[in-house]
Amino acid sequence: MNAQGPILALCGSLRHPSRTRQALERALAAAARLGAATELLAGEPLRLPLCDGRPEAEIPPAVAELRHRARAAAALLLGSPEYCGTYSAVIKNVVEWLGPSILQGKVVGVVTVAEGPSAQGSLRALRELCLLEGAWVVPAAAAIPLVEQVFAQPSAPLAVSVLRHLDALGKALPGALRRLHGPSGRPPAEGLPA
Repeated sequence: MNAQGPILALCGSLRHPSRTRQALERALAAAARLGAATELLAGEPLRLPLCDGRPEAEIPPAVAELRHRARAAAALLLGSPEYCGTYSAVIKNVVEWLGPSILQGKVVGVVTVAEGPSAQGSLRALRELCLLEGAWVVPAAAAIPLVEQVFAQPSAPLAVSVLRHLDALGKALPGALRRLHGPSGRPPAEGLPA
């Protein structure tokens, strides 16, 4: 595992209880079973003011804390509900506050959930946003449609299939870190490939 820190999940839903949070917790549990340290930020810590281009000297303490934790994390796991075919304003604001100075070269996984029959629009959009910021987005991803049904009936065939994607994503993050940083947990001397 990377010595830099845990896999940090950031929940783009402020609802409580949150199915997005539940999905992130499941993926983190899969990572933890492989020995990864994990952490989840949800709710109040992500209720940030809008990213508005203010000078660095005026960055709110909550944003400074988020940046510190994200910078120290070995990898990030971003979760969002699907709204109007794309990710939530909460997760967009988080990504904007982090920016390429933190996301460049960071291993990132993506989870999206939807009450309707597809969470693919938010998944595609959030993966693309992370790639534009320079993140290393793992190929494994989880888009959870009909999320209420999936978590209410986890043994139903649809739920079993969908929940496997969450487990695979959770397992993919430690694997990606090992491939990028080697067994020592430290980046190679030449750094990450360009």
